[in-house]
Amino acid sequence: MVDRVAVLAGISPQAVFSAAAGKKFNDQLTKAIGVAMGNLPLAKARELPEPVRAEVGATLRGLLTFAELKAVAKSWEPKRKVEPDESQTQLANNLEALLLGRRVPYSLPGETLADAKALAAREREELLEILVEVAPMSDLKKVAKRWDKHNVSLQSVPRKQLTQRLEALAMGDATPAAKSPPEAR
Repeated sequence: MVDRVAVLAGISPQAVFSAAAGKKFNDQLTKAIGVAMGNLPLAKARELPEPVRAEVGATLRGLLTFAELKAVAKSWEPKRKVEPDESQTQLANNLEALLLGRRVPYSLPGETLADAKALAAREREELLEILVEVAPMSDLKKVAKRWDKHNVSLQSVPRKQLTQRLEALAMGDATPAAKSPPEAR
């Protein structure tokens, strides 16, 4: 089998491209990188030598399209749904944090409110960061239902307001809503 990367590395510096051919060549390389990144397991990406990992981080931040970033996210975080309002920059930063081990792949937090309050400060901070930065709205609503089950208004508030409420609950700055009394007939 031909080592395509070695061939490209050997001939591309010697090739004389017209502007259009150079653009086409770069576009096709970028597309190939996007396909490879979408099929690169996170564990393998984290094992790459540091200079290559740095280039992968730069690729996430500045080279891949939003669709390609979503493919990487689907591969690296299969339990996470990329929200429609998440920007390309936010997604790239979240993926880079995963690559560099600054956070773990997303899964729905299972902590009760009491568990969240009992966490050490750093662990609680990490939980809240996941909720604010990464958790899809559907999962935020599930956490809100578990932590503040009698506050039905949380099911229809905007994301920022919901995450602020969850943060206040976890930090002990707010208490869950009380059960409403039964309606009189």
